[in-house]
Amino acid sequence: MQMLILCLTEDIPKPMLVFDNKPFLQYLIEYYKGQGINEFVLSVGYLKEKIIKYFGNGKRFGVKINYSKEDVPLGTGGALFKARKILKDVFFVVNGDTFREVDLNDLRQFYKKRDALCVVGVSNCIRKQSSGFVKFDKKWRIVDFKSSSDVKTGYINNGIYLMDKRMFAFFPRGKSSLEDDVFFRIKSGLFAYEIQKGYFIDIGTIKTYNQFAKEFYKVKNVISDTFKSSGEN
Repeated sequence: MQMLILCLTEDIPKPMLVFDNKPFLQYLIEYYKGQGINEFVLSVGYLKEKIIKYFGNGKRFGVKINYSKEDVPLGTGGALFKARKILKDVFFVVNGDTFREVDLNDLRQFYKKRDALCVVGVSNCIRKQSSGFVKFDKKWRIVDFKSSSDVKTGYINNGIYLMDKRMFAFFPRGKSSLEDDVFFRIKSGLFAYEIQKGYFIDIGTIKTYNQFAKEFYKVKNVISDTFKSSGEN
């Protein structure tokens, strides 16, 4: 299987922040490799040379790596559309500054049972902001990506997707956001997949970066367990 990692940032290249002598992005690649992902497409922009120099073609990490290069920020939707020619018919998408423990094989089986254009990983949680909530029906079909301002609980988008290339028919040209500019155009074929448990961290803020710096051993343990399950050393 193939995975696109969105290494998008307009200042510090967060996926290259180092923890225990490894950049955060390397932990992601190792984790998903342990679940059978052997080909990655890195969507890179700001300071892309640093990422390309470190990871190269992926050979020393035991995977294949290609690059989709941005000269100007295109947003999540624009970055995906730019990479479309090097993506396979079905592919995973994750954010390069977020680690979410997830069973990709189970997600893939969920996808296969539905005529889906895109499956979105979601988790039930409590938070102050309504933005980012995902609403879906009893059959897990997504009906909205926004909630009213008085809603305090619900399912949020985890930034993990399994997509069919047919999705690109709904993408606008130029800079765009998946949630704000793409998903609302799709009347059917969007499904929510519940991720019920597991470690989650987004290193996009100073607070969460410091949190991960203190507990990155949790990710190392998750990766180690994943490799043991897959039979790799």
